[in-house]
Amino acid sequence: MAKEHGIFSLDGCMARCRLCPQCNFVSFSSLQNDCSWYNDCRQPLQLEHGGLSFETVPVTLSEQALAAWRVGGLHSGAKLPRTRTIAIVLHGMIGSLEYGASVESPFEHPRDRRGNFTLRAKKIQASPALQRQQSLSREALVHFTHRMIRLQLIEPNERTGCRVLLFMHSWNPPLGRLLDSKFKPAWSAHEPPVTTLDRVASQHLSMKRALLAVTAASLRAKDPIDGIFVSRYDTLFYQEVLFSAFDSSAVLWLGQWCIENYMPKRFNETAPLREACGCGRNNEMCDQHGPGMAQNIGSGQVMGPYYARRMLGKDLDNVPVAAAYDTIVGDLWFFTHELSIAMNFTSIYDDHEAMANRVVKRMRTINWSHFYWAELIATLVQRGVTVAFSEVMQDRDFYIARYFGQARLCEVALPRRLRAQLSLTIAEQANRTRPELFGRTGREWMRAQCPSRFRTVHSVMCPYYAPACGPQVLRETIRMHDWHQQASEASKQGQLQLARPG
Repeated sequence: MAKEHGIFSLDGCMARCRLCPQCNFVSFSSLQNDCSWYNDCRQPLQLEHGGLSFETVPVTLSEQALAAWRVGGLHSGAKLPRTRTIAIVLHGMIGSLEYGASVESPFEHPRDRRGNFTLRAKKIQASPALQRQQSLSREALVHFTHRMIRLQLIEPNERTGCRVLLFMHSWNPPLGRLLDSKFKPAWSAHEPPVTTLDRVASQHLSMKRALLAVTAASLRAKDPIDGIFVSRYDTLFYQEVLFSAFDSSAVLWLGQWCIENYMPKRFNETAPLREACGCGRNNEMCDQHGPGMAQNIGSGQVMGPYYARRMLGKDLDNVPVAAAYDTIVGDLWFFTHELSIAMNFTSIYDDHEAMANRVVKRMRTINWSHFYWAELIATLVQRGVTVAFSEVMQDRDFYIARYFGQARLCEVALPRRLRAQLSLTIAEQANRTRPELFGRTGREWMRAQCPSRFRTVHSVMCPYYAPACGPQVLRETIRMHDWHQQASEASKQGQLQLARPG
């Protein structure tokens, strides 16, 4: 049974297949709750036992073997990822592995009384030692994220026959040569930051510059660009993301996003959650420090819809409860099948003052892209654009690179026996996630940002080192820390090479 093993999509089924050297094909059916693996797949495919509800794809075949399999023909229930052209758009100012780009910007924008950044920029004079440290850390981030994007986005999709083109814009001219040499983009530009813009407007102007380049390339190309994946530079992907998972059932795809809604304080409620993570009462491994992590009690975490007031604290004390739920979406990446939809995001720069007034009206203070994206996407939904949240989930599948030390969480199904011990927790969770919190101005679609299995406490999140996560998650986390160390060393070596005479 696929879902009982944490497999909820064709993408997840294929990811599990790659862990087995003998697995070359998978057949996945959400309707049948089945993920089947095969070493060989003969034509014609069998249609018994609900075969038409299955999607059958090759996973690990060589190009020659894949070509031979194609010759056998396909029935209507089996699909091969067709050769598509996908544009990956990376944009914005690059921060470091320690701080975000806005913190390390050489310019400061003071806040006004509403909490918004003003247009009066003041240059920050950092000491030479601090400038060098920041430079090294930014270069380390380039090495680190390049490895992630190459291994988790570009190569997996190229193996499916997808053509991937990279378009890059940054506000970091000193990093331009390093970025271009590592990523080898189809187009790039690295400009000095526009000091009259706040961070949200700056980010979306950068996005606009890159998307205009995609538009120009699309007009010149013989084959159309079939999809656009837009991401910040500092998005860290823990596992492969296949663009074939973003199917035509929606025009715009976003990542799932939940927040830790409840961690019990009383032991009689904590115990079943610890047991779900495989920690029990006295498992020392669960209570130790993980690599680069703060102390974690090893308890399972009950997750719920992202709650802006909880994340931002006193800044939003006066914001209505409903507004705190239906005004925030994840802002690290999106995928769309239509270039025109991607260009809509650039209106956050083009019409920044008007959009800022709408955000401030709802949220009172905060100037973050999370809220601008929510406003924009709500408008698109009203126009009839279909929006969906993919199975790619923040904290479990991706996160922000500078928080790599907090590592990933894993999803664990909560057995019925343990759910029975959490009746109070489940009742409180139901009150926190009631549908009417998302009913304002047609924003019910935002409720799906956190999957229903978390809202009903059928699934919980566990820290990566919990036994229930398994050795694969632990290995991947340790590998991330190894890559971080290698990225830091690579940036130092690069500086040394530049310092050598001749």
